[in-house]
Order: sequence, then structure tokens, then C-alpha cells
Amino acid sequence: MNATIRLGSRLILIMGLILGVYGRTHTPDYRSNFSERHLTSYKDALKSTDDAYRLFGNSPAFVRQATSIYHSASAYEWPEGMARIRISDNWILAILGEFDPLLMSLKITNGPVFSQFESYRYERALGRGFGICSQNSEGLADLLHRRYGLDSKLIGLGGHVILRVKFNNGLKVLSDPSTGIALPFSLRYAEAHLDRVEAAYTSSELLKLARTYDPEDNIFSPDHGSGAYAHPFWRQHLLMAVEAISDPLTILLPLIALCFLEFRSWLKPAARNIFWRHSPAYSPSSASTS
Repeated sequence: MNATIRLGSRLILIMGLILGVYGRTHTPDYRSNFSERHLTSYKDALKSTDDAYRLFGNSPAFVRQATSIYHSASAYEWPEGMARIRISDNWILAILGEFDPLLMSLKITNGPVFSQFESYRYERALGRGFGICSQNSEGLADLLHRRYGLDSKLIGLGGHVILRVKFNNGLKVLSDPSTGIALPFSLRYAEAHLDRVEAAYTSSELLKLARTYDPEDNIFSPDHGSGAYAHPFWRQHLLMAVEAISDPLTILLPLIALCFLEFRSWLKPAARNIFWRHSPAYSPSSASTS
């Protein structure tokens, strides 16, 4: 019975290790579910953004290009069930999805944050190929900050999420990757000149998004790159930490547990030998006869 349990434990840990390695070396991609959109692939989106950076450098022109490229690679949708992290991506986050009801009842979270997970890393956010405004803005803000070193910050508007990029010369650009629109001015300017914003959001569908730029309920993130955009900030900071820690732990936890089991298996006979060799009744002859 014990041997069966040990074998089963090893098999489970090996499977967890394989899933962890797979998740860290493969980017999840759901673009096949939006085939009618002809979305740009994750790999091509990164290559195009890299090419734009080489051409324009740290400039408003680059941010405009990056915003457009991100928009072309991500469907502005949040399909039910698809936002849950698969076990092959991060088995820890997948398991945590089962605890959403408990976390909500304890008021640790204010919604099904793990079963409807918004990533704070561009590899997962852009890699999946879909997202609502907050997810798309998290992804682009992280991409611009981590990959290109730009000063990007999220802005929570009253019903929409965008990001602001600030340059050393004081220029600012507002980026909305969900629509592909980039505005060459600051939020304060946008609040005072909604007509300029509405002129960029041309269609009647997008006009309601333009009106969220009014001064009501606008929140600047305290973080650079991806981060919190709504109060209380600690909740989103907690989710960021869980994602950042759980990604490497999908490999480290099963690896450490396997090493511990192997060490324990080796230790048992070694410990028995040490015990008998130091026993008062031990003698070479008794050891040989035994």
C-alpha cells in the first residue's frame, strides 16, 4: 500500500513538473476562436512592435504604432469560460479558480478573479489574443514598460481603462489598445477637451468610450507598467504577486517535492545502517550472519 502511494505521489509530481515546464515555454493562444477577426499572431505582433521600436525609438510615433499593433492582435471580447487559466498554462492559478467562491465570501476578492483571470504580464495577456479594456491595457502597459523601458501607467476611467505613456521631454500619449486609438495629449487635456477625444472615437459605438474621459472617477495607477487601476489597490497588487510567484512555482514546487521524496527514500536505508553500526549489539560477525 505504501509503495502504491509513493508511486502515485511521484507520478502526480512528475505530471505537475511537466505541466509547469510546458506552461513556462509555451504561450497560450485562443485566436482560433476568433478566426473571422483575422487577428495578428502573438509572434508577429511582437516582431512588428520590435520593428516599430527600431524605427521610431522612444517616441509618440512608436506608441501609436504599438497601440495599433496590439489592437490588431487582440479581440476586444471576454468570452465566458475562456478567461480561466488552463492547467497547461499555470496549474496553480487553475486550481485557485476553484476557490473563488470562498475568497469572495471572505471579501478578499470582489469577483471571480481566478476563474475570470486578467493577467498582468504581456506574454499571457497578449498571448491569449482577447481581452476587455482592462486586460488589453494591462498587457500593453506591461509590454511597453518591461520590453522597451517606457514610462507607462494605467488609468481607470469611469467605465473604461486606458494607459498613459510619458516621455522625458514631457510629451504624453494616451493609448487605448482595445480600440487602437492613441491620443497625443495628457488626460487633463482630454478632460477639458472632450471634443478632441470624440473626434478620434469616430463611430457611434465608440462614442460612449470617448465620454468616459470626463473628469469623473478617473484614477491613475500608482504603478509603472501593469498594475492597479481601481481602489482598493491592494487587491490587484495581491493578484499581481500571486501571478508572479505562481509561474515559477509551477516548476519549483513539484521539483522540490520530488527531490525530497528521493532523498527520503535514500535516507531510510542509510539511516538504518548508521543505527545498526552504532548499536551495542552490533558486530561484524552478527552483521554477516544477519
